[in-house]
Amino acid sequence: MRTRRVLTFALVLTLAGAAAIAASRGARSPVEFVFVDAPTWRPGGQWPAFWTEHYRMAGRIRPLLFWISRDNVGLARIVWRRGPADALAYELLIGTDPDLAPQRLNRWGYIAEEIDGRDGRLLGIISKSEERSVGEVRSGRDDDGRRHAFSVIRATVRGGRSDATQWTEQTTDNLALHDVDQVLAAVEHPPANAERHQEAVRAGMQPGFLAAVAELIDRSVRAHRRSPASVDALTNVPVPYAYADARHDLSLRSHASRRQLLDDRLVTTIDGKFETRDRSTGKKTRFEVGYGRDGCLAGIPVSIKYEPRWWLRVELVREPPAAASLPTPDADSPSETPYP
Repeated sequence: MRTRRVLTFALVLTLAGAAAIAASRGARSPVEFVFVDAPTWRPGGQWPAFWTEHYRMAGRIRPLLFWISRDNVGLARIVWRRGPADALAYELLIGTDPDLAPQRLNRWGYIAEEIDGRDGRLLGIISKSEERSVGEVRSGRDDDGRRHAFSVIRATVRGGRSDATQWTEQTTDNLALHDVDQVLAAVEHPPANAERHQEAVRAGMQPGFLAAVAELIDRSVRAHRRSPASVDALTNVPVPYAYADARHDLSLRSHASRRQLLDDRLVTTIDGKFETRDRSTGKKTRFEVGYGRDGCLAGIPVSIKYEPRWWLRVELVREPPAAASLPTPDADSPSETPYP
């Protein structure tokens, strides 16, 4: 049975400036906000939510020789949705919170992915930013001046074909992650001048990034439950996936297990070191994910680390259930684990 695991990394790549000035002042308490029910046009919006995880964002910068850290500058949340048979959908909202981040830094993104066998749908929204140094982030520099612009991608994989649409959505207000419903309403209908791409998706290729990560985490957990030889055999095995009009390979450079204290319990987690490669350019991107091996944490990401710049590190840490500040959809419905 196909895995139901997913990773919050998908949009950490877009937050290169998210924590770069986080050391300038102390953090405050998280702000609660309500996440609206998904409309049916959104990937997975036609299916009910049944599981939610929350994460806290921290950042480290290195302006000269030493790292400076600051906790609690933003947040993330994943929502699991279940469709018929083994169909699944994931929603990820992630970014800095202007009420928490220094200088009210506002960088965030949203992704929804629906996976039904070989077919799938994707929606990605990312606030645009061009900062390439600590100085540019501190000064709020934006090369093209579009402070209220979002990059949008919508893609469908069906019948072995990928149909992707990409455009930039301009907004009159500087909308934050609390305003995600307003942005979603604005991008429901692509403009006439949106870029469109069609590509073939061969058999065995996952229809999205989240699906590829889910498969690899699932295989890693199963390998650790079997034997050390199975763990070694999975290292550097590529999992191909389609993302819009691009083709990629995702692999694990290593995935060692260790014991750590989580939710006041000593549990076994796996430190996965991932690498994704763009087939057309050969460009590689590396990131790290810690995920549980057993029980209710099996396959659940508990930490994500990424270094988008030599001077910047971003980390997401799973919040204990009692500390979660974002209300979940269908909160009155019975809880069920997303894993078999």
